[in-house]
Amino acid sequence: MDPVNSTVPIVAEILKKHGVFDPKRYALWPLPISLDSPFSRLFGVTTPDVVRASTFITPVAGSPSAAPTYTVPVVGGHSSVTIVPLLSQATPSLPDSTAQLEIDALTKRIQFVGDEVVKAQDGAGSATLSMAYAAAEFTTAVLKGLKGEDVTVPSYVHLTADPEGAKALISEIGAELQYFSTRAKLGPNGVEKILPLGKLSEYETKLVTEAIPELKVNINKGKEFIEPSKL
Repeated sequence: MDPVNSTVPIVAEILKKHGVFDPKRYALWPLPISLDSPFSRLFGVTTPDVVRASTFITPVAGSPSAAPTYTVPVVGGHSSVTIVPLLSQATPSLPDSTAQLEIDALTKRIQFVGDEVVKAQDGAGSATLSMAYAAAEFTTAVLKGLKGEDVTVPSYVHLTADPEGAKALISEIGAELQYFSTRAKLGPNGVEKILPLGKLSEYETKLVTEAIPELKVNINKGKEFIEPSKL
């Protein structure tokens, strides 16, 4: 399990203990965290999943060299089955002739490619270059938001950052969660709006449903880690 699903709740609980928690403000990976800085933001960075999905979709779409032109929303969380690529919302779209078996295989690769990389490196490292690229993309988006530009990022966020948006999202997923990865509109003060998932395929709806129990376990694990501590 990638720890982001649990470490974002850990950071939130620490900030609450210090009386400085604001779900719009404070960040987790790759930006530094400072308990006394009013300019931090809290996001679980899931950009690597979007980068991978937007790369792996191109051979299936018949355009292996077109990765920079593709965008695939990825929602849920940042580990294994909690990673839900919304291939039906890819831009440009997949060909109508794309078989469900291809979509299944592509989804599984996006979900578990982190394990694939660790295995390929014989446990000696992870996908450092793709993570660095994703970090740069995320940081650029945050800077644009601070400047007041219209920008959205995929991010694992505390849903109270936008109660109205959270209400709509919870209605879509059919479950009460404190944290979820979805597209968020940024502004000078951090998260301005949590965006809805939009129309999902039947397959994607099933994937979201399957992700929820794992997300709940991950979130609780993070919160329970802090409870007995003196952090």
